[in-house]
Amino acid sequence: MTELGNVLELLCRVEPRFRTLQVEGRQLRRDHPAPKRSAAVILTDDKSGTSAPKETVWRIWIDDRGRKRTELEVGSEVVTAVRDGVEWASWSSASGPMTRGRTGGFLGLGFEQALLNTFAILPAVELEVLGRTEFIGRHAYEVRARRIREDDAQAGLAVLGELGLGADEYRMLIDAERGFLLRSEARRRGDAFLTLEMTMLLIDQQQPAELFVANHSNSAALASSASIRHVPLAWVPRLVDFTVFVPLRVPPCLCRAILRDRGIDPPLVEITYTGLHADGALWLTESTAPISEAFVAADVWWRESDLVIASDDSGDSSRHQIALVRDGTHVALKASGLPKDEVLRLARTLVPLPASPPRLITARTG
Repeated sequence: MTELGNVLELLCRVEPRFRTLQVEGRQLRRDHPAPKRSAAVILTDDKSGTSAPKETVWRIWIDDRGRKRTELEVGSEVVTAVRDGVEWASWSSASGPMTRGRTGGFLGLGFEQALLNTFAILPAVELEVLGRTEFIGRHAYEVRARRIREDDAQAGLAVLGELGLGADEYRMLIDAERGFLLRSEARRRGDAFLTLEMTMLLIDQQQPAELFVANHSNSAALASSASIRHVPLAWVPRLVDFTVFVPLRVPPCLCRAILRDRGIDPPLVEITYTGLHADGALWLTESTAPISEAFVAADVWWRESDLVIASDDSGDSSRHQIALVRDGTHVALKASGLPKDEVLRLARTLVPLPASPPRLITARTG
C-alpha cells in the first residue's frame, strides 16, 4: 500500500481509536500574516516587528464510559465543561458556575472533531503525503491538505474551518498509529496564520473519576492528573526558568522530554534517549533543587571533579548514575546498557539546550 493509502486508512478508521484519552494542546493565532520564513513553524517573537502569535491552551479528557471534560484557558481564566451522557455543565475559574443543561448546548471545543475524528475533514480536502516525521514522541505522516472548492465538498468545510477558515492549504501531522491529527498549520498565500497542535497525548490510561463531576472545586484532582506534559525537546528552555543541559553529541536515537510543572515546585524536566548503540538508554532529570532519587545499588561509586558517580556491573546490563550541579541546575544522569567511558563522556560534554525556535524536521521519502 502507498503512503497515501496508509494515511487514508488511518483517517477513515471506524473502530474505537482509544479506550480513554487525555490530550493537551494549544492554538496559536496571528492577527496578520507573518513574513515568509524558511522555518516550517514560527513560535517565537518576530524580531522584525510582527507581533507574536496569541496562544490559547486547551485540554480534553474522555473516559471509557464516554464522559468528557474540556478546558480552555482564556488569559488567566479557565473555562471548564463536563458531559456525562445527556447532562452537561460548565463553569469558570473566575466566576464559578456558568451553564447547565441536557442534550444540546455542551460547551466543548469546536476543533475537537477535526483532531480526534479525522474522517470528518476528508470530503473537503485533497491530500498529499510529504514524508514522515516524529512529533511529541509519536511517529507521524506529514501531509499537505488543499481545499476542494466544489459544492460537494461542503460537508467537511464546517469541521475544516475550525482548523483555520479561509486557508489555501493546511500542513498536517497525522499520528501513524491511531490516525489522530497531532498538528495542523493553516496557511494563506504561504503564510501560517493559525496553528493547532497537541503538546501531550496519553492513551488508555486510568483517569480520576472526579474529573468528570460537574463541580468546579475539583481542581486538586485535575492538577494531579495533568502534572505531566510530554513536550518537544526544543520547547523546554522556553517553559522553565532554569538552564537545561543536554549532551553535546548523542548517537542517533529516539528522544523524549517530559515536563512536570503542575503542583510541583520547583518543576522537573526529564529527558530520555533510547536506542543508543542498539539497546542503550540515557535518562536526564533536571531541576533547581537537588533530585530526590537514591543512587543505584552500586558496586563502585566515587567523586571526580564536579561529578558524583555510581556504577553497577552486577547484572546483564551495566548501569551508571552521575549527579552534578551546573549553573544552578541539579542534574541526575542515569544510563543503562552503555559503557562507563561513554556515560562519562556524555556527562562531561553537557551543554545548555539552545532556546531557539523549534523547527519541524521532516524525513523525506524517495
